Amino acid sequence: MKCILFALAAVFFCPLTPAAEKFSEVSREPAALFASNDTLEISIQANWKNLNSLEKGKGSETGTINHGQEKTQVVLSPRGEVRRELCQELPPFRIDLPKDNKSTLFAGLHSELKFVTHCKTNSAEINKEIGYVLAEYAQYRFLQAAGFAMLKVRLANVTYLNPDGSIFSKGYGFFLESKKDLEKRLRS
Repeated sequence: MKCILFALAAVFFCPLTPAAEKFSEVSREPAALFASNDTLEISIQANWKNLNSLEKGKGSETGTINHGQEKTQVVLSPRGEVRRELCQELPPFRIDLPKDNKSTLFAGLHSELKFVTHCKTNSAEINKEIGYVLAEYAQYRFLQAAGFAMLKVRLANVTYLNPDGSIFSKGYGFFLESKKDLEKRLRS
């Protein structure tokens, strides 16, 4: 727990190094999703039981990401190798965005994102799992603050909803920029 708190403190209270400032000068404006470090409050509605039963690369589920009044139709598919085995209740997933996302939170992004979840829906284990998510998120942020060209991340407090609107799970997760967006950002 001390390690998680230290990592979070380092991310939020560490000033940018000259290398990070120089890098940010040459990088393009961030996409709307990554323009802020504030925690997003969102819900994602999908058929989680079906998504969890899919094999990687074999199938997908339609879903909706709700952010305030904005609703974005997306396609979700399971991803990862090791995490898929560890996160059988709520595995990480890929989000395929609609082609016309110009007026949404996802404006300026390539057609896909990754999303890291807290893995477990069991309330006895959820706090430990959320700690892992926050620690991984903090590592990305720390390396960005240190000036490394890293994938951008955005923390989200998520309510996972079933198709009927009932709550499947709640917890923290984060969006992870696609490699194509990182390449585009570094080349501009």
